[in-house]
Amino acid sequence: MTAPRKATARKPTAKLDDLQADAVMGDQPFPIELRGGELLVKPVLDWPANVLAKISGGDLDAWAAKCLTPESAERWAEMEPTFRELNEVFLQIGKATGQDLGELLASLRS
Repeated sequence: MTAPRKATARKPTAKLDDLQADAVMGDQPFPIELRGGELLVKPVLDWPANVLAKISGGDLDAWAAKCLTPESAERWAEMEPTFRELNEVFLQIGKATGQDLGELLASLRS
């Protein structure tokens, strides 16, 4: 009789790590979903430093204009997302980058 196998924690796959790195440091926008459509977000390290003040101040249209591709920013403005949708957008960005919004913003400050 063999001893039961111990459960081991799985590491994220290299592919997931690569996708998260691309969302932060890549050179191509990454997709998020809003209302069944796709918006393209610029890699986080390409966001201008002043965007933190825009997010903190609640000017999310300014955030979108600076952090989404031009076509996506235009669709964002037309949609006028709700707070629920804003939360979902930032959760998706957090998932894409491997960080929650607080961690993401803190890493941009440093």
